[in-house]
Amino acid sequence: MGLFELILSVCKEADKYHSNRSLYSVNSALTSEVGEIAEEVAIAMGDSYKAEGPDGIKGEAIDAINSCMDLLYVCDRSITEEELVAIARPKLEKWLEKIKQANAEGKIK
Repeated sequence: MGLFELILSVCKEADKYHSNRSLYSVNSALTSEVGEIAEEVAIAMGDSYKAEGPDGIKGEAIDAINSCMDLLYVCDRSITEEELVAIARPKLEKWLEKIKQANAEGKIK
């Protein structure tokens, strides 16, 4: 089972216990997770007085991925891994092209 499939299966399972998750509530959870990533990055860079949390950057990033997937699921409860890949592939290609272009222009050091 791949990561997308695993997370989607847990989102579906969560519906059995909390079926009225809204885009707003899930987005709020996602926003909170992104803030936790930012805090862990600041700690890792030495820009915070706080100690690293037990999950660190990796754990907080996974929490954000889980929240992102739940947002996609709540937006469309019939979404499949294949649909997600079809959406992600051109976006990833565009992202990589931007990096390549920035590198070619000397904007990446």
